[in-house]
Amino acid sequence: GMLGLSLLRNPVLHFILFSVHVIGYSIADTALVSLISRYASESGQGRSLALNQASQSIARVVSPLIAGYLYTNSKIIVGDKLPHGALPYVLGSLMPLLGICTPFVLFLKSVQRKKSGMHQRK
Repeated sequence: GMLGLSLLRNPVLHFILFSVHVIGYSIADTALVSLISRYASESGQGRSLALNQASQSIARVVSPLIAGYLYTNSKIIVGDKLPHGALPYVLGSLMPLLGICTPFVLFLKSVQRKKSGMHQRK
């Protein structure tokens, strides 16, 4: 996705691939809202959906500021290791890893809590 876009220099191909990215994001965002609605308690649905919207809004404000700084200073930060302006795309492609790791860590903690709760009952 984003990592490949950072290395492209053909504007037409860049536009096509970024369009695919936008379509994929739209589908994923709709699925995320559906999952939040499905797995939140009835009394907590509004709060969960509001937190989702708020975090997305904050990201839409903060991300361009960070990306602009990284784009402008990419030669200073990484030198000639990447093409000019590629740094925000490279870091943006790594962000989903954080999104994957966070629920995984929370899942592991919940499993540990359940196991420790089972041991305490015995």
